[in-house]
Amino acid sequence: MIYYLRGYAYTELKEYERAEQELKESVRLDSNFHEGYYYLALLNAELNHVDEAKENVEKALEIEPANKEYQDLQRKLN
Repeated sequence: MIYYLRGYAYTELKEYERAEQELKESVRLDSNFHEGYYYLALLNAELNHVDEAKENVEKALEIEPANKEYQDLQRKLN
């Protein structure tokens, strides 16, 4: 959880490289951490890394398929 929170904070500070490292670590440590995948997808989208964003939002949806925010992001990316 600490990696996720730091990743979120770095995203807000627009320190995207550090944010990406922290968010990736959060999902590496817990492969069921759907919020980590979602925020990683948002970060990827912000950086125009659309393929990576799609992959990460799909992983989030595999874990939380009914989540409307995740579904909305997936629609925007497609």
